[in-house]
Amino acid sequence: MGDFPLFLVCGTYDRSKRLDPNNMYTCPVCKTKNSVIVEQNYQRCCFCFIPLCVVGPKKSLSRCTVCGSVMPAIALQAPRI
Repeated sequence: MGDFPLFLVCGTYDRSKRLDPNNMYTCPVCKTKNSVIVEQNYQRCCFCFIPLCVVGPKKSLSRCTVCGSVMPAIALQAPRI
């Protein structure tokens, strides 16, 4: 009579952190200057909506704010003046 179901919520969610916010690069796809930002993406494990730990490897990706292309951060070169 006093029994009730107990739900435990656990899972993962994606997080990203912008690396080097002062330095922007030229996109190799659309050739727009100062349009590429570098982010570090990773997944976090949570239990009952409380973040516990990072799951899996951290990935550094670059994303163009104009054309939307995503590529590994290693593909970028320093901007030429």
